[in-house]
Formats: sequence, structure tokens, C-alpha cells
Amino acid sequence: MEQPHNQQESGDLARIAQGIAAAELADRNIDDATARLIASQLHGGQSSALYSLASCGAVDYRDLRIELLADYDRSPDDVRRMIDHLGTYVIEHDGRGSVEGWFRITEDS
Repeated sequence: MEQPHNQQESGDLARIAQGIAAAELADRNIDDATARLIASQLHGGQSSALYSLASCGAVDYRDLRIELLADYDRSPDDVRRMIDHLGTYVIEHDGRGSVEGWFRITEDS
């Protein structure tokens, strides 16, 4: 993963790290806000399943799995950690469509 380009991205990475740490400490899955932030960091453009998750909360396990595993072996450890947690989240929420107000979820957390 590249270095953050701006303070917003740096702040998002810190929030992702906090969300993952909280989930691990409580032995639970990451929350919606953390999943949205991870998807927004990893997506490859507007036609990707990760972009759909980041923008509207829709979860399609099959398409997301393909995207998440595409470069997994070549990814740095911190990115693989995000992928691992997001992968578990995706399994839990497979088939979910768009979520009303999803774009606000990270503003509220």
C-alpha cells in the first residue's frame, strides 16, 4: 500500500487500525465503519465490488473475494491484515444490498 497522500487518508488509516484493534480486542468482527474505510482504501475504481461496498454498503461475496485475493500474496502485511478482516466481514454480510445512509456511516463514528 502506498503512503497516505493527504491528512484525510492518513486519518482513515488510523481509524482502520483502531477499528481492527477494537475488533480483535473484543474477539468480534470489524464494524460497518471500519469495513467502509477499508473498502475505500482498497478499491480499484467505480466498477469494482469494493467501490460498491465503500459507496453504498452492498456486499457480493463472490466478486469481493476475487478482488480481495487478487494481489493478496504481494501485499504488505498491513494491507493483508485489512483484507483478512474485511474478508470475514464480507462472509458475514454476503448478499446485503445497498444500505440507506451508508455514506454517512464513517461521519458518525
